[in-house]
Amino acid sequence: IHQQMLSQKVRYSPKIGLVFTVTGEKNTLELNHDRVLQRLRKEMDSQAESVDSAMRKLEVIFEDNIQSNGSLCGEWVTLRNNRDDKLKLLDEYALKGAHWPTTRSAKLDRSSISGICTSESDLVEYHSQMEKMEKAAKAVSEIHLKDLQRLRRHRISRPRILFTRGVSCKTGQGLNTLKESIADLVTKIEDEKDIFPHVGSTKPLAYLALERLAQDGRIVKAAKEDQEEGVQKRGEWELAVSKYVEEHAGLND
Repeated sequence: IHQQMLSQKVRYSPKIGLVFTVTGEKNTLELNHDRVLQRLRKEMDSQAESVDSAMRKLEVIFEDNIQSNGSLCGEWVTLRNNRDDKLKLLDEYALKGAHWPTTRSAKLDRSSISGICTSESDLVEYHSQMEKMEKAAKAVSEIHLKDLQRLRRHRISRPRILFTRGVSCKTGQGLNTLKESIADLVTKIEDEKDIFPHVGSTKPLAYLALERLAQDGRIVKAAKEDQEEGVQKRGEWELAVSKYVEEHAGLND
């Protein structure tokens, strides 16, 4: 599971990443997997380092501009140093899942996943405090602050891998373990709502109907009919969507 998680101010967007490797004897197969994961870890660290470098260049400019204000500078530097400690922890946890499992167990390393969530939460808070000070100081331009804020979000949302599982495309071996691992991640992790915020939530009944009507409309649009008839039918389902939402917008399932 490769998770490109955003800061807590933005919804997380978990993704399942697939990496294909050639088949072969068990020893060769594991070596191939390890080689691929090693390249993957290197690329992900490189992305994080590039963002980190750009972020720190902007922070150095701000620090230089507030040198004359000793108390402000000291407080800001302390926050930055504390932030840096949390970034190191985040980096340590981020790729702990990028290793070929030595067993077929579906159990997850919950300490690493909890560490990611905790580190990210702390980082969001540190950056919030730093940004309040930077805005009040008026030592750099608004564009500078916006760029810095954007880079900090990207830095926190660095690529990470929660766990790695192997599945055979030919035989399906390992699929059950993968499914159990995903279920374990969704239902048993203490910070599950931080990872999959929409799991367990309800949808308004009107929204479900809207989805169905939209799907029906796409089917009509794709049908091989003449242009005039197609336009007429699309108009019908569009009117149906508007009418239903207007009548049932307040209903929940």
